[in-house]
Amino acid sequence: MTPMAPHDGTRPVRAVRRHVQKDATGIMVNRPSDQLRLWFFALRVHKAVFEQLNHELKTHAQMSLTQFDALAQLEKHPDGVTMSELSTALRVTSGNVSGLVNRMARNGLVKRAVSPTDRRSFTVSMTADGQRRFRDAVQIHDVKLNRLMSDLSAQELTDAVAAMRKVAAGLKMAKGRNIEDLPDL
Repeated sequence: MTPMAPHDGTRPVRAVRRHVQKDATGIMVNRPSDQLRLWFFALRVHKAVFEQLNHELKTHAQMSLTQFDALAQLEKHPDGVTMSELSTALRVTSGNVSGLVNRMARNGLVKRAVSPTDRRSFTVSMTADGQRRFRDAVQIHDVKLNRLMSDLSAQELTDAVAAMRKVAAGLKMAKGRNIEDLPDL
């Protein structure tokens, strides 16, 4: 691997680690590391899957994937959660969650109530219509996800999950704590 040159302030810092290798013709070329290629590929796959799931849910369930994710969090807490808890679970700012909950309330998916333990805050829970629509959306989500991954064998899916769990375990160790929202299915 080529060491990175010290930064002299005259050119941008190149933070991408690359490996110098010979190509098929014997010419030395810089290649991105396997970790970097995996990271970029994971980002591209995530974006493509997100877009397709989002489109499918908007078309057939009249909700966005973000709304679906919020309902999935609320399903775990039938008595409701605070806006702050929902914000943390969705990994978005409180401002983002406020707008999301407002839109979902207008669409009849959720209801807000003054918190029984702290009258300064609100809890959010699913409405009966939200529960019904979420159950329908789960079916749509599952069918689309199965189609998107239909080219993978059962063993390839198992191997991919195992590889992601290894990455997740490394993240847990690096943070010195568990990653709260990482599901262990």
